[in-house]
Amino acid sequence: MVIQHNDTRTRFVIRLISNWKALGMQDNFTILLNYSIELEKAKKGYLTSDHDREIIEAIMEEIRRETGVNVQYLAQLSLGYIKGSGEIIRKYINQIDDGILRSDLLHHMVRDRIDGCAETVYQLYMRFKNSERYIPVPGQVGPVEAARFDNSFWKLKPKKLKQELISFAHNHRDAYYLAFTMGTLASWRIPELESVFASFLDGSTVTSQSVGLTTEAESFHPPFSMMKRQLKFRGIVTLKYYPSENTIKLLNDCLKDEDKEIRAAAQHTLDYIEKHKKRD
Repeated sequence: MVIQHNDTRTRFVIRLISNWKALGMQDNFTILLNYSIELEKAKKGYLTSDHDREIIEAIMEEIRRETGVNVQYLAQLSLGYIKGSGEIIRKYINQIDDGILRSDLLHHMVRDRIDGCAETVYQLYMRFKNSERYIPVPGQVGPVEAARFDNSFWKLKPKKLKQELISFAHNHRDAYYLAFTMGTLASWRIPELESVFASFLDGSTVTSQSVGLTTEAESFHPPFSMMKRQLKFRGIVTLKYYPSENTIKLLNDCLKDEDKEIRAAAQHTLDYIEKHKKRD
């Protein structure tokens, strides 16, 4: 068995460290993995507490024993995927203190489709939501974990957690973090969410308080202005599944927006609605 590349995690970094366009993804992945392992050996990357390092060592030992894959470095777990490791990861993941590190390992459980995977991912997201990482302090980088949770929910599409995911749509910060998840919810055409997604287009409803900030200061990351703009996009995109008269009106109003990208997104959704209306 071999360590396969984790597409979602590696694509962007590969573009940063290699412009060898002639190489295939697997070759690029090998370059990235070897580079990351060297950083880890030199203690310049993948730094963890002693406690978390012990947990990672226990995970790798069990993976070696159960799958036959000779995994030796955290970089291999973070960037790669080892088939059959999902249950092992689930066994240990809640013992890891570092939230970023926990999110680094989600893809093993998701790709293995372990039993109860969606519930485990949801519980881990709630742990993230109740941590200091959920709303970074001014000057601190935004939480990279959010995108990993979003990608996991999007791949799992767990209808059995519909109510839990709906609650995220009602929270502006969650809705901002979980872009793909909002798209999945919208595709289920849940009636109560039409008004929720429509409200994203109303700038007066998205406030600093509604995203958990005490001020609109741009020192936060992501800054409030970015969150507000992205939520408007989120509303425009999701409303394509709700082709009501109110939706059409709201989208036509967006065609008058000063932001040309907002106008373009609104036109794209209107075109989608018109195209599918003809099919129906």
